[in-house]
This record gives sequence, structure tokens and C-alpha cells, in this order.
Amino acid sequence: MAQTSAKPLKVSELTSQEAWESFILYNQQNNSYVMQAGPRDCKAPASKVFATLTDSSTWKDWSSFVPKIEVEPPSEMQSNGKESSGTLEPGAKLHFGVVMNPEKPKSFMPSHLIVDKTCVPKEKGEAYYVTWSTIGMPHWLHFGQRVWKIEDLDDGASRLTTYEFQRGPMVWPIKFLYIVPN
Repeated sequence: MAQTSAKPLKVSELTSQEAWESFILYNQQNNSYVMQAGPRDCKAPASKVFATLTDSSTWKDWSSFVPKIEVEPPSEMQSNGKESSGTLEPGAKLHFGVVMNPEKPKSFMPSHLIVDKTCVPKEKGEAYYVTWSTIGMPHWLHFGQRVWKIEDLDDGASRLTTYEFQRGPMVWPIKFLYIVPN
């Protein structure tokens, strides 16, 4: 892939692989706090990893950080009387019980988010993406956004990379309290 230039993009503009890469690069360069986890190689194709990550019923089996999750369906589904399938889809609100201290696995901190966008590849060699953002706190005070990028490898396995971008004056107290080891 050609070198991607960093430019600010709205989530609604994430319509191509190049746009996703630009979005990630821009946020890495322009946020108060950036965390990249991984990449982590998975012994499953990207389509299976994407399906597992976007199915909230599986989280308790693989996530000790977010063992409790409730998915509120997008408002248009609610207005049609449909219940949540538990799938992470654009517009779905996520209510997490986050374990901030692994020594206290039954102690949850509530976290509220909204799924901004999901992207399924249109062509071979393109990646899957999922992004969600914080809700419930004014964005000038704290705004967090997470992106999962899932790409196929040549051997039938896949690679998952997690990016987290945060900005606002609450970033540093949050980082100090929950991220920096004592």
C-alpha cells in the first residue's frame, strides 16, 4: 500500500482502506494519549476473528478486562421493536463492566460507548475494522476511541491490532490512576 498521509477524517468518511489508515495515522500523531496493543497473531482467519469480536456473547470467554457487556441496539432497530442481537454494529450502545484492577476481578468500572463503524473488506488483502467511542462525558473533557484492525495473513491466520486514542484534560488522571503501573 502506498504511504498514507495523515489527515483528520470523520468516521462517516471511512469508506476505503486508505481512509482507515489515514484515520489511524492522524490520531496517532494528534491525540493526547495513544495506545497500540499488538499486533497479535490469531490462529483463525480474519473473518472468524471479526465475527468473534463483534459477537458480545463470546466476550466472557476471552476477555478478563471486559467480562461484562450489554449491547443496546441502534435507535432505528429499537423504533422498529427489534431486540439486540448482541452484535457490535454501527449505532449500538455498549455498556461495559471494566476490570481496572486485575487483583479485584469482581470490581467493575462502568464504561459507556457507541459503535461508530464496522468495515468488512470488499477485496482480498483488505482489513476488517471496528471502531467505537466514549459517550456520557463531554468530549472536551474526555474523548476516547478504539479501533480494531483485523487482517488476514498468508497462512490462514490473521493479525489483530488494537489502537486507542484519547484526548481531553481527563486523559492524564485516567492514565495515572489506571494505566501506569504502581
